[in-house]
Amino acid sequence: MGSRSIRSRHSAAAAALVFSVAISFSPAHAADAPTASFGIVEDPFRRISDTFQTLSGFGRGADLLFADNFEQFGDPFSCTLLNWSSSVGLTDLDAGTPPGNRRYSGPCGLRVQGGADRYLTTFLPSLEPSLVVRFYFFPQLFTAPALIYSADDDGINQIELWYNLLGVDTLSLRVFDTSKSPFDLTASNIAPDRWYSVEITWAAGSPADIRLEVVGDTAQVITEPVETTGLLIEAQNLGLINGLTVGGGIDFDAFESRRVLPIGRLLVGDVLGDGLYGAQDLVKLVNELDGDLALGQPDCNEDGVIDQSDFFCVLDIIANQPNPFGSP
Repeated sequence: MGSRSIRSRHSAAAAALVFSVAISFSPAHAADAPTASFGIVEDPFRRISDTFQTLSGFGRGADLLFADNFEQFGDPFSCTLLNWSSSVGLTDLDAGTPPGNRRYSGPCGLRVQGGADRYLTTFLPSLEPSLVVRFYFFPQLFTAPALIYSADDDGINQIELWYNLLGVDTLSLRVFDTSKSPFDLTASNIAPDRWYSVEITWAAGSPADIRLEVVGDTAQVITEPVETTGLLIEAQNLGLINGLTVGGGIDFDAFESRRVLPIGRLLVGDVLGDGLYGAQDLVKLVNELDGDLALGQPDCNEDGVIDQSDFFCVLDIIANQPNPFGSP
């Protein structure tokens, strides 16, 4: 995908804003970064895009277990499910670009429509006694309980993530102890029609601290000690695992799992996906509006639509950083 110039149908004022904000924001200043006024919750130490990590292997090493790799770079470029071990009810046609699919990071995302079971599976390299998983999801309007993620050993679930299980707009992490008794960690106010990041930390232990972190307009972090000695994880599943006979569906993106290290959120509004904020993010966002899809995170306000409001969201983040011109 080649770079496109700013087209005349975009206002001269917007173009002037792009080139007048000649700012490069370095992670060295990130620890002091304020929360932007658009209500985005951002951890300053978590700031590399899905695509950039995929291409560079940054910060992963031997700890990485799996990444979705919905993007297949090359000539021609395509969206694919090839990196997954198997699929039920889904094909490459379900991984796509806007307007057919929403995506959070990079050009491609996964859309799973309601109906029969539709999910992807990845088998881990070996039986794992610990697991950290992070992904983004965008629920459409429905009220039925939906199992959207699970991790199992020989088909027996040790981890389940449910939407609407314990009430409408709830997200519940259900884990099982050594006696197969369930323990639920539940986040509330997970309303439809916006992106959420979710990170799960699980381990075998006596007991182990199980952790659920969900971030949308606000961050919710829930921990629970659970007796999981001797339990292992063999495979992970993502999608609508129990089916959804009525109503909407869910978009997924930026799925990654590791053995031990925290993964964290992607850098909100990092349109280039290079781990930095700068004027080029604004240029690239204007190009995105012309159809040249960004490699980073252009949906700055996380509402599922890339439009002019995202331009001003990115501009607001840049303008409110300390030392915006890079002075020490």
